[in-house]
Amino acid sequence: MSRFSLFLAALIFSVSAQAEIRPIFIPGKLATLIWQGVSAMGGIDPEPREFFDALAIPEQEQSGGKAKGLKTEAKDFVLACGTKGMTKENVICSVNFKPSDRTKIDYKKQTAEIEVTGPEAALLYAQCAGNDATEPFVFETQNGWIQIESTADRFYFRFAK
Repeated sequence: MSRFSLFLAALIFSVSAQAEIRPIFIPGKLATLIWQGVSAMGGIDPEPREFFDALAIPEQEQSGGKAKGLKTEAKDFVLACGTKGMTKENVICSVNFKPSDRTKIDYKKQTAEIEVTGPEAALLYAQCAGNDATEPFVFETQNGWIQIESTADRFYFRFAK
């Protein structure tokens, strides 16, 4: 196999194995993540589908697919995931962070996180893990860019490249 063939094979493998996560940071306004299962290059990332399937909330019918979402009462954190198109892997999630006393957004480093406690954390935990859950809900992307930990006492979502 030639060097070019090895390079091309490595490139194709890395495209299909990497999460397609595009951060958009607007200083003072918001941080948004677009996380999709099928990349622009045609690579497949199963993690958005795995996350979508892991959420305990029922799917909602939307035009062109199904959707699930989480949001805080103050809407300083809104996560919406939806299926689109004919392929099972084509799940797209949008995650929005707005500045608040619970969010930490570093526009230069492009990191964003939220920590919710109290009754609202219990509600988010039930939506993630289910009403009868007793074990923590934990999800982390293979590249470590997205980390989610949820219990009845604490909901934590972090993005860091």
